[in-house]
Amino acid sequence: MRAVVLLVVVVSLLAPPAAADTFYYLVRQWPFTFCNGNANCVYHPTKERFTVHGLWKNFDTGRWPSFCSHERFDAAQLAPLRPALDAQWPSYYGPSEKFWAHEWTKHGTCAEDLFPREVAFFNATLRLHAENSLERALLLAGIRPDAQIRYTSADIVAAVESHLGVQPLVHCVSGKVSEIWMCVNERLEMEDCDQACPGKGCHNANCAHPMLFPPHTIAASAEQ
Repeated sequence: MRAVVLLVVVVSLLAPPAAADTFYYLVRQWPFTFCNGNANCVYHPTKERFTVHGLWKNFDTGRWPSFCSHERFDAAQLAPLRPALDAQWPSYYGPSEKFWAHEWTKHGTCAEDLFPREVAFFNATLRLHAENSLERALLLAGIRPDAQIRYTSADIVAAVESHLGVQPLVHCVSGKVSEIWMCVNERLEMEDCDQACPGKGCHNANCAHPMLFPPHTIAASAEQ
């Protein structure tokens, strides 16, 4: 009997761990938290709307892959998408092409099973962004940019869930809404995010105190 138990233990130790579930974070950022009063910001939006930060592959263990191949970023592939990228996926602090190159090489190359070509990755991200309007979800719940009114993370999560049907993660910087992350499965369908938000990338998720949702008139700190 003891030999059988030992054999079971050895087999258990040698067996590979169960595969982690894969999902993606669709990350959108609020420009006025980063750019108001910040001389380093080169982005000057004319509309109060979220912009894309990226689409990041993750595992439910709290880990994520990055820089998965040596494939170079090819800006020419994005020519058909350039107007949409300029409007919806701008860099706040430098050339947008440099920002897109970073997002592709760090994150897009790890999603080549879904997006074998660079243009497919950016096109899918833009589509997910357009189909899941955060501005409309918040507006329908009475959440508007304001220099005085503060909102809780729960307020924002409830607003997005009410309109889009899933729970996001809310991030903050210096007491202001900075980003909203939504979770996407491998069929590119939206799903609830784990509100515990495992992983070091979630250190400022679901902020404990009420936050400002700044309009373009309130001073803000630089992106962290």
